Amino acid sequence: MKKILFVGVFALLNQLTMAQLKTTKISIFKNGSYFMLKEGEVKVKNNQFLMDIPERALMGTFWINAGNDNRVKMISLRDDTVKKSAIIESTSDMLKASIGKNVTLRYMHSKEMPIREISGQLMSFNQTTGAVKLKGGDNKITFATATNLIEVTSDITSEKFSADSVYRMMRVSLTKNNDTKVNYMAMQRNELATSVCIETDKR
Repeated sequence: MKKILFVGVFALLNQLTMAQLKTTKISIFKNGSYFMLKEGEVKVKNNQFLMDIPERALMGTFWINAGNDNRVKMISLRDDTVKKSAIIESTSDMLKASIGKNVTLRYMHSKEMPIREISGQLMSFNQTTGAVKLKGGDNKITFATATNLIEVTSDITSEKFSADSVYRMMRVSLTKNNDTKVNYMAMQRNELATSVCIETDKR
């Protein structure tokens, strides 16, 4: 049976990437701020769709409009659980991908026994606390921690994994349950806009 080996330092890394509307227009001003317009088609379910929360909108102000005779009824910011598909890049990813699989964990232990090894079926992994629960061949349950974990060997056969991730996003409620064209507008500011504005002024 093919096994995948991952060696590394335990890290709680989970950068989630969301699909974005495409930028269609940018108007830059002398003070370094700029007006941005983004547009795109969105899939609507239960009269709602999700978007990333704008990070650079001046004073936290932005506008969202829907087409096809649809209207924005409400916007709320909340934590949602979404599926993330990614390549295994850390021991944390390896453990999440290996739930239900047979694994071998190796730890830095002590001078008398530098390496400690635990094997069994991975029943659960708590990414927040690092707690790991294993079920051995004798059906005994072992609780361990991902702290000081230096190596993970698993029965998984793919470097890709899918797991639930908690992500703070914007939930937009519409008047109709139709897929629709959406545009987003906001005044924004960052260092890139300032440098572009300076070059424009020199011309």
